[in-house]
Amino acid sequence: MEKPRVMTMQTDPQRKAPLPLTSFRPPYEAIAKRAYEIYEETGRPNGRDVEIWLKAERELITER
Repeated sequence: MEKPRVMTMQTDPQRKAPLPLTSFRPPYEAIAKRAYEIYEETGRPNGRDVEIWLKAERELITER
């Protein structure tokens, strides 16, 4: 059985510096709006909904 991973820090790929984890959660509507923008910008790809949603959420969290 694989050990569960514990994440203590995130790395911002642009800054190459660790970011502390935060309990901030963007509102559902804000994530949905940004996810749709990403979906449109990337040519409306099929089957990448979770990936796009997580990217939108990550962007909103790091912008804060």
